[in-house]
Amino acid sequence: MKNLAVKTFGVLRNLFFDKSSKPIKFPLREKRNTQDDPFDEYISMALDDKLQEHGARCQRSSGPLISPDMAVVSIGINIESDNINNNPEEIIGIEVKKLERTANGKIARPTGIDYNSTPPCGRVKIYTSNNEPLMIKSYYLFACLENDESGNYFVSAMCLCDGSILNDDYGLYLQITGSREKGINMGTYGDGANRNRPMLIFSNPLGADFLDHKITLVSELDLGERIDNIELVWRFIRKDVEGVNHTFYAYMDSQDNLGSQPVTNVIEPFPTPRNRVSETQERGKFKLLKYYEELDKIWPSKNND
Repeated sequence: MKNLAVKTFGVLRNLFFDKSSKPIKFPLREKRNTQDDPFDEYISMALDDKLQEHGARCQRSSGPLISPDMAVVSIGINIESDNINNNPEEIIGIEVKKLERTANGKIARPTGIDYNSTPPCGRVKIYTSNNEPLMIKSYYLFACLENDESGNYFVSAMCLCDGSILNDDYGLYLQITGSREKGINMGTYGDGANRNRPMLIFSNPLGADFLDHKITLVSELDLGERIDNIELVWRFIRKDVEGVNHTFYAYMDSQDNLGSQPVTNVIEPFPTPRNRVSETQERGKFKLLKYYEELDKIWPSKNND
């Protein structure tokens, strides 16, 4: 079975971790501007190099603010004519989500992270060189990126996650990513504009404690108990808004699955906020302190020098 997610996972696992499951340190070039992302570049170059051994190439997006960040494509397919819609054996999209680790050692934003302008989805739309739309299977690479005292980087947790476990509403994806009307002629002088840019929050798989410090692949497809050198470890079960259960399959490399733990079912594996409200709080609320003595506690005055 040729599954590009499996091949990609194998390359990424060996790129970021050694045979003892310890993180491999690597350098990253400096960012050139705000939207520049050396980590995405590092990943796409490594994938393109190593995946050629498996009959595939990796193409990075042509610029910032384009989703997905990269696509893995089988060598030899004719994208213009072959039937590759939603075919993970021929092409998949990959979106990279970098995560940080907080001072207490936990993954930041464990109950949900931002997906700016583009909701996660099991299928995403890209375009051929002839500008024809193409729907492809999508995966999300969640990586906790850290650095050491010498300036080198390492990944301390990684999950290549099928987008369908995050959201499989393709209609919502198309609705959010479609064209929107921009508010213009706003403000006193009419030179203001409102981009009406949506900000979305969806699950963060590495927020689950049992996935932190692990190297995992989550697939919507049942790939069996073992494929190549990866083993089934968990079945993740999520219930949709209509009460229907959806099963996903979580795999680990056999060298990382210490003790070869038995396959277990996990209901709703990802953490969510305890309290969800439909109304947002006021933005940027500035509150005056009651006494100057309180201000001196956080910003000592010159009289106290």
